[in-house]
Amino acid sequence: SISRVLPGTIGFEIAGLPLPAVHLLHVCGFEDGASAPSQVTGLMVRRTTSAGTAIVRWASVPERCVKTYEVLWAGPSGPGFARVNNDTIFRVFAHAREGAAAEGCYKVRAVDYRGVAGPLSDEQCLGGSVQLV
Repeated sequence: SISRVLPGTIGFEIAGLPLPAVHLLHVCGFEDGASAPSQVTGLMVRRTTSAGTAIVRWASVPERCVKTYEVLWAGPSGPGFARVNNDTIFRVFAHAREGAAAEGCYKVRAVDYRGVAGPLSDEQCLGGSVQLV
């Protein structure tokens, strides 16, 4: 919990956390009228040696208050793009589909701590383009 706030400083009281441990504290602030995160660029999708798995990588956005990156996937005969990952600040994702190929198209977007999503990246596909219905 925040124990005191003074001009230019913030004090925190951390209790009840297991020790020893490593904890990440990310402090962000937004100005009024702050824009959405930038578009994710540098999206790359590669097959792995494991059947049904693809590695998805992308470049970081310049904003530092990113809560998560959303990875969206559309299969070759699917109805459209759907999110396939949990919240993550890492810029790589292993998409594993048991008993199925990882073919399809991927897009990624950044989401900040306000819940504001940036624009989707350009899509990258494995196994050709996807025909969305």
